[in-house]
Amino acid sequence: MHPILLQAIALVFPHKTCFSEFSSQINPGDRIAIVGPNGAGKSSLLQMLAGNSLPSQGEIRFPPALAIGYVPQLIDNNHPMSGSEHFQHALTQALRQQPDLLLLDEPTNHLDSKKRHSLMKMLNRYQGTLIVISHDLTFINTCCERIWHIESEKIQIFLGNYQDFLNNQAKALNAVEEKRKILRQQQIACHQSLMQAEQRAAQSRQRGEKNIQQRKWPTVTSKTKAARHIKSHVNRQALIANQKQVLAQERAALTIPTLAPHFQLPARQCDKTSLVYIDNGSFGYERQILCERLSLTVNRHDRILIQGDNGCGKTTLLKAIMNDPEVIKTGFWQLPKIDEIGYYDQHYQSLPIESTPLCALQKVCHWPLTKLRQHLADFLFKENEIVYAPMTTLSGGEKARLMLAMIAAKMPSLLLLDEITNNLDLSTKNHLITTLNQYPGTMIIVSHDDHFLNSIKGATYYPMPSSLIK
Repeated sequence: MHPILLQAIALVFPHKTCFSEFSSQINPGDRIAIVGPNGAGKSSLLQMLAGNSLPSQGEIRFPPALAIGYVPQLIDNNHPMSGSEHFQHALTQALRQQPDLLLLDEPTNHLDSKKRHSLMKMLNRYQGTLIVISHDLTFINTCCERIWHIESEKIQIFLGNYQDFLNNQAKALNAVEEKRKILRQQQIACHQSLMQAEQRAAQSRQRGEKNIQQRKWPTVTSKTKAARHIKSHVNRQALIANQKQVLAQERAALTIPTLAPHFQLPARQCDKTSLVYIDNGSFGYERQILCERLSLTVNRHDRILIQGDNGCGKTTLLKAIMNDPEVIKTGFWQLPKIDEIGYYDQHYQSLPIESTPLCALQKVCHWPLTKLRQHLADFLFKENEIVYAPMTTLSGGEKARLMLAMIAAKMPSLLLLDEITNNLDLSTKNHLITTLNQYPGTMIIVSHDDHFLNSIKGATYYPMPSSLIK
């Protein structure tokens, strides 16, 4: 097989430029991870490589008869299948084509630990070219050997896994900081030397003036010497200033200047002792009951982490609490009102498709425009271009932040969070953990992200045992 050639490609939206003038080639058997912050253009780049869209500029040349298997990030969820089942189905369809090039967008998002491990084993046996987008460091380090890092309107290529990339960035950054430290020491020494030279020059002037008054020959030589000394140190200071500017540019190229959000999740005051009470409950769909003999009590301020394998009904339980009309329930269910619940849907189906971030927030709360814009800015929707951008142009991470903005505006008493860390970059995920730990309300969380779950303080695990699954 011949390589895939990328010639000066660019990705430009009306509200931003993701990258430009990127040229490279993808050789048969390459294993590439595309990484970068939310909204950097990762999924759009994968769409180009799948042949589903064209670059804004430049050209991608595919070798003839190249078979491509592509599994997108967001999979339709209009019928009762879990995110894992959707992914497994889409991956099976892609592999049936016996692809030379396999493209996977956030493949581990909905997988439990067993299925994630099985996927990594399968991909390590795969002989073709693999390109993935992921925020799962374990997955990237296991399955990929080359990094394409999108940041600051450019794509940086690094040979090695993501941990090697991070180590290399840290090492280079430390080297720059060491140079800056040495420059600071030189600047201090130069300043002290300059002060001494100026002091000697002042003393020389005083002696010269005294000699003139006493009709003695002035010490012109010493004054000239001191002046040359001062000029030398001034030049040295200018050289140091120039070196500091060069190092600042080097440092800026090494760091990841991702903007950090600073949102909060306020809670509505709740006087109820018990928000959710389920006794001898069952739930599922018309043709499939997922769980029965369910007993669950969620009291005020509880933090419940729902555990269970893919397909056991964790997402459906949240939909049942939301009184989703497609979910069939039996037994006793005491639930809060819908407007008291902040529901984070892992598939973003609650976002109005034919809308913009500003219009979507306006449907939740009737605030003045200034307050709406400030609220969106807290979730990194700042410029007009992104505030008024069509929903279809938003990345998965941007949609995730928008859903959080809409939930925060409602001030719910109960949070229902379904795989909330999917598609979030590291900066947003870390801020989310801090925010949830400060959240004064009640929450029920479904997640396969062990690091995220272990970071939620005061949480109680609620297992959904396999014996409840029909």
